[in-house]
Amino acid sequence: MSARFIALSLALFACEPVKADLATPDGDGAGLDAGSGTGGDDGAGGDGSGGDTGGGTGEPEPATTLESGDWVPTDVDVDDDPCDWNDILEDVFGISVLEFLPTSFEVDGEEGKFEIEAQDYGARGPIECEIEGDAFTCETQSVAPVLFGMGEAGWVYRIDYSGTVVDEETLRGRAVVSYPSVDRGTEQTFDYYGVDPADCTQVYALELSHDR
Repeated sequence: MSARFIALSLALFACEPVKADLATPDGDGAGLDAGSGTGGDDGAGGDGSGGDTGGGTGEPEPATTLESGDWVPTDVDVDDDPCDWNDILEDVFGISVLEFLPTSFEVDGEEGKFEIEAQDYGARGPIECEIEGDAFTCETQSVAPVLFGMGEAGWVYRIDYSGTVVDEETLRGRAVVSYPSVDRGTEQTFDYYGVDPADCTQVYALELSHDR
């Protein structure tokens, strides 16, 4: 088996993180006081005209709308690599698994949600992501990765991406990548290194930004 095939087969990278805590901005708990106009001094306050209007105090702030268009990775790091794939690639072949990250994403932003898709990467259609407060959570992305013009690889991985909306042009989160199935050839490559893909869920810190 050629070193090139092993390198390509091991380049299993997608782009998903531990779920971020969703902000749930309730009121500040300053409830309604019972004394508004119920038997007040001298009958004052009968019409409550001198009190706080309170109108609109419960209005939620508009959800963030991301800029639509091309987005690119601006900060990437390996948080967890239990099977040491990155070390194998660097030690044996002198390359990093981060080199296989998609170079661009297409984002379609709407108020409170967005769609995102890795370009030229084998992603199976765009996925939807919800924004709640300053947190976002995306659907699981299924990927049959494209290997350097050789077509799709015969294995599939899944990416769960979630985190924080920094602003309308920046997402900062974690991509949790799992490998539910591989083809026979890739399985043999894994066996060569004593690796079971079921035990190799990886976590990547991943910041994406709008490409102005």
